[in-house]
Amino acid sequence: MKEPSDVDLLIIAQNICASCNLNLIQKVGEGSFKETFCVNQADGVSLALKVFKPGMNNLRKEREINAMQR
Repeated sequence: MKEPSDVDLLIIAQNICASCNLNLIQKVGEGSFKETFCVNQADGVSLALKVFKPGMNNLRKEREINAMQR
C-alpha cells in the first residue's frame, strides 16, 4: 500500500474528470494541502479542480472548503 506522500493526485484528477465529463488541461499549482488543475467542461467553460492531499485533518479541510466557497 502506498504511503500518503506517494499518492499521485494527477491520477485522481484524471479519474474525477473521466467520471464528471471534464477535460483535464494541466496542473496549475500545488500547496501544502492540495493540488490545483485546470479543467474544461464540455461547453468549454474553464474550472479549477482542487484535489486534497491525504492525511489532512478535518478542521483544516473544512476551513479550506469554506474559503473556496467565498
